[in-house]
Amino acid sequence: MVGLLLYKTGLFFYALAARLAALFNSKVRKWLHGQGQVWQQLANMSEQTTGQPILWFHCASVGEYEQGRPLMAAIKQQYPRYRILVSFFSPSGYEALQPDEIVDYKAYLPLDSADHARRFIRAVQPQAAFFIKYEFWYYYLHELKRQKIPVFSVSAIFRPNQLFFKWYGSFYREMLTCFTHFFVQDNPSLHLLGQLGLPATLSGDTRIDRVLTIRDSPADLPLIEVFAREQQVMVIGSLRQEDKEVVFSFIRQQTALRFIVAPHEITTSMLTELTSALPGSVRYSELQDAPHDKQVLIIDNIGMLARLYRFGQLAYVGGGFSDGLHNILEAAVYGIPVFFGNKAYYKFKEAHDLIELGAAFAVKDSRELAEKVHELQQEPQYKQQIKERLNEYMEKNRGATDRIMTVLQPYLQA
Repeated sequence: MVGLLLYKTGLFFYALAARLAALFNSKVRKWLHGQGQVWQQLANMSEQTTGQPILWFHCASVGEYEQGRPLMAAIKQQYPRYRILVSFFSPSGYEALQPDEIVDYKAYLPLDSADHARRFIRAVQPQAAFFIKYEFWYYYLHELKRQKIPVFSVSAIFRPNQLFFKWYGSFYREMLTCFTHFFVQDNPSLHLLGQLGLPATLSGDTRIDRVLTIRDSPADLPLIEVFAREQQVMVIGSLRQEDKEVVFSFIRQQTALRFIVAPHEITTSMLTELTSALPGSVRYSELQDAPHDKQVLIIDNIGMLARLYRFGQLAYVGGGFSDGLHNILEAAVYGIPVFFGNKAYYKFKEAHDLIELGAAFAVKDSRELAEKVHELQQEPQYKQQIKERLNEYMEKNRGATDRIMTVLQPYLQA
């Protein structure tokens, strides 16, 4: 099969490129190190789970984990006998997650191959597998199907221009037949899968359930509260390299705003660059001993971002100028206007939804960002309308987790 040959060739060169990149890139080195630790981790897990059934969730990175978390929590609440393993492909996802009352184990997913798939699934012995959003791995899917293990795609989105739906995409379409059921975010996805005769449910986006849970259980962050008290604050979340030119220029123009800046990756070089580029700044780890008149607070730890947006009256979310927009729902759930770059948001349903509501804005540069922020500051009534529209949107679209759980009931045991 030509498709499989090309797939295997692509994986070979991916692994080769990773080993070369590891010489210069610490993130790739972490990934390779994690790959080397997987089998021992799984052996340790097997020793701890004697007689306890495991459900396997695979997430590419942090964003997909946040998407899968509401479903994991619902399963744990209704079916506490299960243990949950979360696998990641990205070091940022793996390092951000600490096992808790919901997640029992975490591991890297070994690079896709027939041998790795057999070995991984033999070690885990999952009762069911859940692939979040865009995860499609040929050998893992076929091994799950061969062993008659139910496998579900959660919060997926499909578009006509994807390889699955091209005349030459038979190899990729065949992967879709390995899934027991698809839970999709929108009607176009439901229609595309229906044309292929694949079982699917319009569930919506589980991330909305997740951000509503976070909003309704605010964390106690006294240092942030002092920094933001009686101030107009913009929270800049998941800042990437490609966002810096726009964001830095915008911050330097502002005197009436304070900023909370959370970079996408917490590295020494990124933190040093932020501190240097933004002279009126302080790191979160130093905030307790710093003067209270700093204009910019730089977040230098992982895991706080989703709970920081509640301190803002405006938000900018990174990724829109690079390879994919980060989670704008984390900000929008607080009813505040959201900004992002205008080059890489087109694949994200929520971005289109919020732009249509007039609650989100794709900007091309710092000038356009400044103009729109100024306009909003001059029109408090418009900001109130945005808040009302966003609240209505969140309430209208909540409940994806419950819809999924209804379909899953026959596959889970109390």
